Amino acid sequence: ILHAPFTRRTWAEVGYALVGLPLGVAGFAVTVATLSFGVGNSFLLIGLPLLAVGSIIARWFGGLDREVARRLLGVHVADPAPLQRRPGFVGWIVAQLTDVVAWRARAYLVLRLPLSVASFFVAAFFWGIGIAYVLWPAAWAAGLSHVMVRQNGVMQHITPSYGSFYFDTWPRLWLLLAQGVILVLLAPWVLRAVLLPDRWLIGGLLSPTASER
Repeated sequence: ILHAPFTRRTWAEVGYALVGLPLGVAGFAVTVATLSFGVGNSFLLIGLPLLAVGSIIARWFGGLDREVARRLLGVHVADPAPLQRRPGFVGWIVAQLTDVVAWRARAYLVLRLPLSVASFFVAAFFWGIGIAYVLWPAAWAAGLSHVMVRQNGVMQHITPSYGSFYFDTWPRLWLLLAQGVILVLLAPWVLRAVLLPDRWLIGGLLSPTASER
C-alpha cells in the first residue's frame, strides 16, 4: 500500500486518465457529429459519404486508443483486420458503411466518454487534493498563506476548510496532512478500479472478433 503511489504503473494510469479526457471528448464529438449529420442527410448525396468518412475516423480513433492503452495501461490488444476494399466510389461507400470494426469503434467512443470523465475526476481529486493537502503545512510554514478579512471582520488565513471549520492552526494542519496522505495512498487503487470498465471495453470493442482471429 505504501509502495503503490510511487510505481511506474500508477503514474502511467494517471497519465492515461489525464490524456483520456480530451481523447474521449474528441472521439465522442466526432462520432456523434458524423452520425447525426450523416444519418440526417442520408437522403442527400452528402449523407452516405459523410458516414463513410465517419467510419474512417472511427477506425483511426480506435487505433489511437489501442496504442495509448498499450503504452499506458499495458493492455495486450491486437489490431483488427484491415478493411476489405471494393472497387469504385460506390464500392468504397459500401465497404465503409459495412465495416464492423468501425461500428464497434463508434460504440467504444460513445461509451468511453463517461468513463474518461470519471477517471479524470478521480485522478484530479485524489491526486490533486491529496498532494495539495500534504504540501499545505510546508506552505504554511514558509509563509505562503495569505490573509483575508471575513465578513464579520475577523482576520482569517486562506486555508482549506469544511464550511466554517478552517485548517488554520498547527493541530488542524496536521489533521489536513493526514487526510492528504490517506488520499494519496488510496489514489492508485481507486483509479485502478475506475479504469477497469475501460479495459473491458477495449478488449470487447477494439480487439479483433473471434471470426477475425
